Amino acid sequence: MRKLNYFLLVFIPIFLISLGVWAQDENNDTDTTAPAAISDLTVSTTTESSINLTWTAPGDDNTTGTATSYDLRYDIVTITEEIWASSTTQVENEPTPQPASSTETMVVEELSSSTTYYFAIKTKDEADNESDLSNIVSGTTLGEEEPSPPAELTIEMTFTPRTLNLASQGQWITVHLFFPANHKARDVDISTVKLNDTLSPNSDFKGVNQFKKGKKDKGNNSSNLVLKFPRSDFVDLAGETPGTFEITVSGVVNEETFSASDSINILNVAPEEEDSLVGATGTPEVYTIKNGKKRHIPSSRAFERRGLAWGNIKKISQEELESYPEDELIGASDSPAVYLIIAGMKRHIPSSEVFESYGFDWDDISIVSRDELGDYSDVNLVRAAGDVKVYLLAGGKKHWIPTIAVFNKHGYKWENVIIVNSTEQNAVPEGENIE
Repeated sequence: MRKLNYFLLVFIPIFLISLGVWAQDENNDTDTTAPAAISDLTVSTTTESSINLTWTAPGDDNTTGTATSYDLRYDIVTITEEIWASSTTQVENEPTPQPASSTETMVVEELSSSTTYYFAIKTKDEADNESDLSNIVSGTTLGEEEPSPPAELTIEMTFTPRTLNLASQGQWITVHLFFPANHKARDVDISTVKLNDTLSPNSDFKGVNQFKKGKKDKGNNSSNLVLKFPRSDFVDLAGETPGTFEITVSGVVNEETFSASDSINILNVAPEEEDSLVGATGTPEVYTIKNGKKRHIPSSRAFERRGLAWGNIKKISQEELESYPEDELIGASDSPAVYLIIAGMKRHIPSSEVFESYGFDWDDISIVSRDELGDYSDVNLVRAAGDVKVYLLAGGKKHWIPTIAVFNKHGYKWENVIIVNSTEQNAVPEGENIE
């Protein structure tokens, strides 16, 4: 009986412990799902000797659960799988992983000043499954006593065309930059202007903003800068794969860095035939295609007056419609007045000085009948770029609308407020305020 008790006290616990180890090994052998690769590793702040990193915790199994450990490494050259184990420096004391989707942070210290470092990270679970390599990020430590760079001046930007159709014809990508009132386009250092840090604007574009000194330099205080980039160079930069391409235009004005960003769509479809009637799917607007440009037909009355047939309208995608530049400059044969068509309305350009301040080309003016000119209602609400003041145009003068209450009382619509440059705003004399 004593022998039996001795056996139960000694060998059964050993058996149970062995069974648990076997079960754990069995579970580890069956756990083959590695944590997901981290894709949002980011450098947040830098000092002379440290770089702060953030990322989102993956999980134990792909993106669920809680992983076991991180392996964060850095180098002074970009990190690849080939050099991961051989030449990178492993960071010590990485944080213990938190549950999936948690935000992780770590400050990497004892770095050299004025040096660019590249970082990457892998994650392991309790079964020693290792994730793929994360995205690679870089950060540059500050120089000794080097101040933080000044914040960039953010400005407004529009460009034409909004969608680039590789199958269509065209010479330029035209960019308009709108500066706030305390900066003038003529003060921009044109040699610093770049599109995506690569393309320089063409130096022969038209308009007063061509930065030529002499008799032709009228010294206009325009806040609008017109830039033209060769279409072929832009296509070489953006590539010929349909999709979205991010554009950033940067430069220096009055020793202050500025930038503006937006995106352009790229597609490759055969353009519509001349004199076609088109409209974007799901929208009521109708356009005619003339000389490779689209012209908006502002109303059903105008459509029917021209003898057009509703059944001839071809529906195309919004992206394809945007690939056609606007036939935006029109005038009547019996009048020297020139109008800009925008948002289905016409805006009178008050002088040649204003016309040139936008970089328009006189050869781009389309002559239409007096009836067709009358199809477009007049723009009557404007504001200068970088200015919050909204004006009503009436009787050849501009009238300030001083409050939102006054604006709403008269039933004005914010979507009808058109941005103009300071040259155009200054060309219109002041009238009495709207009450």
